[in-house]
Amino acid sequence: MRTCCDEDGLLYYRDVTCAIDQRYYVLVITSLDSSEKKTHMIRNTRRTTYFALTTISLGLVSAALAYPLAARGQQSTAPVQGTANDISLYVAHFKDISADVRVTQSDTKELGKIGSDFSASYSLRNMSLQFKLPDKLRLEGKSATRGNAVMVINGPVRFVEVPRFKIHLVENLEKSPVRRQSLLELSGVLAPDTLKFMTGKCLRQETLDGHKADVFELKYTVGGSGQHYQIWMDRENKTTLRRDWLDTDGKLKATFLYDQPREASSGVWVPTRIQVKNGEGVIAAVINLDSIKINSGLDDTLFEVPS
Repeated sequence: MRTCCDEDGLLYYRDVTCAIDQRYYVLVITSLDSSEKKTHMIRNTRRTTYFALTTISLGLVSAALAYPLAARGQQSTAPVQGTANDISLYVAHFKDISADVRVTQSDTKELGKIGSDFSASYSLRNMSLQFKLPDKLRLEGKSATRGNAVMVINGPVRFVEVPRFKIHLVENLEKSPVRRQSLLELSGVLAPDTLKFMTGKCLRQETLDGHKADVFELKYTVGGSGQHYQIWMDRENKTTLRRDWLDTDGKLKATFLYDQPREASSGVWVPTRIQVKNGEGVIAAVINLDSIKINSGLDDTLFEVPS
């Protein structure tokens, strides 16, 4: 996958699964070396586009914490006993949730080791996150140079709009769930809708940083191409402690570490700090969640997808 950048700071890459001459665009934090700029290609190509919102969503789920198990936690060698073998027991019970998302630290080089799109994932440092059952999500941000940007997910349909760049994209991801973003990916909170396109299998019990945790393997029901996750769920407050992103061959691509959980509502705990490391264990980004609200009565119109 080859990347290049124009003078406006737009990074594009050719997806090998796309139709010929189809390119996706995302906003970047820093420009690439001038030798890689191919501005003439931008003038004459079709703009079927991804904005940084889609990649930051992926970054929030698939970023890395590659600590060795001996350093991060102790694996139980005894048979799994007393575990919550059904991952649905970790589903949070609420109607809607909103929060401010702040990228407080990012390293473009280290993010790039996770994937070429990850180096472009954190151009929007401040965003608002809104989620409502069933399976409705809105992520919105603003940049002084790039204007407003919004991503809305309503079921399997995703809508991305960046008016300043005349980006207006609607796509159905029902057969490509690996490209969907869920609340679990963005905040470490497991909503029931995620289990409609992912299945969980309990692997073992561990103690991670003093927390008793059940470790699950999460796989996509269809279209996951073998990519999957291992997640560590805190048995006490039901939040995600850690997530490993593994490729088809089982190689660690990236992991998240979720910490500083806060009880935003009775029985609903939300991690407020997410540390991102790449597969080499180097810190790539840090994300904070602030102003968390539960069941504030978000209006359905926020999640409408225009035709």
